[in-house]
Amino acid sequence: MLSCWLRPQSCAVAYVCAMTVIAGTTPTEAQSIGGNLSPLRGALTEGISQASKPDTTDSSVAQAAEIGIAVGATNNAGPSFSERSSAVVQTKASAIQSRTLDQGQLTLQLDVIDRAFTAQSEARNGLYALKGTFTDDARGYTLTASSLHSLELDEVVTENSIGFEKQWSSSVVSSSPFVSANAAYLDYRDVDNLFLEFANQDDRDRISLSAHAGIKHKLSEAWQLTFALGADTKRYVEQRDDFLIDRNNMSTLAVLGSTFQSGALSASLNYAPVYRVYDDPIFNPLLAHTFAAEANYKISDNVQMTASAKRSLEETDFLDAKVVEEFVGVLGITIAWPERSTLGLQAAYTHREFRGLERTDQKYEAAINFETPITDRVKLTSQLSYLHFETTFAELETDQLLGLVGISHTF
Repeated sequence: MLSCWLRPQSCAVAYVCAMTVIAGTTPTEAQSIGGNLSPLRGALTEGISQASKPDTTDSSVAQAAEIGIAVGATNNAGPSFSERSSAVVQTKASAIQSRTLDQGQLTLQLDVIDRAFTAQSEARNGLYALKGTFTDDARGYTLTASSLHSLELDEVVTENSIGFEKQWSSSVVSSSPFVSANAAYLDYRDVDNLFLEFANQDDRDRISLSAHAGIKHKLSEAWQLTFALGADTKRYVEQRDDFLIDRNNMSTLAVLGSTFQSGALSASLNYAPVYRVYDDPIFNPLLAHTFAAEANYKISDNVQMTASAKRSLEETDFLDAKVVEEFVGVLGITIAWPERSTLGLQAAYTHREFRGLERTDQKYEAAINFETPITDRVKLTSQLSYLHFETTFAELETDQLLGLVGISHTF
């Protein structure tokens, strides 16, 4: 029964992701109000495989699609705290189409990844995402709409979101005012798991609303600064959760960001102090410091290094904890050969603190990915990953070693 208390049932407030959107380094997407939901989900191995945006410079229509299947084994299906060895079958598919219109550019993208464990069918993992983006550079605005369904052993959630950003640019001055807004509805489903005492997830359904206004100032061709003020609110469908706590909250934040790109180096840094108040008097106001940093360095034509770190806030309904403060650091290197083979190495560390409780979670991860072409459109893929999770709550810990070999076909 311990695993029912381990479930933090969190969905990131993810101010850091919103800050990155403000700085202009990533598109607005459902994940700007979502996050690493399940505590055992790996930061490296459980993300959706995003297809590359096609180049539409010389064509009004660009499209691409890829499908793949891989088989392998793991020592821990799920993963879960009741480790069970299992064979694994993973299927992936992605498709993207970008069309240049008279008013702007429309991009549609579909990503699917499904992982089935033969020894434990209820531990099936899945991420299914559909996203549309319309960009009008002449008028300076971007519209996005996305739907993401995530399936885990202890969590099933659907995120539907819409986003808007407008920027006023001028060829005379180097400063550009902007506004952005995002709205999302998170719909949690009941979990069919005998080990979860609170399998009813209805008290987690909520609406997430955020808005920002600020200015981007171009110091040089390589360097840009961003300053913005923002607000974020979470409104739960059920006023009180299973622990009779009202978790509705309102946050205000200031954002100071910087982006730099010159030659082989690109980097961004965003800092935001967040002040949050809760409707329930059991929770005192919260002041937290969040940040996101990312750097990419192309060592040579064949070698590229990436590093990122973030400190963010996540929603939680774990007992009477009012928020989870999470730090994630990732380091990776990608090596490409002239014959189009690639080798990727990644390592990650995750640290989570539950405000109001004596609980700390830690995750250590490492992954190796290798791809090599068989034909012009078919390639051999392989993955080896390791995850170790431990928590001070009941001194629980578990790990997962996973190996996969497969093929993929590009259209």
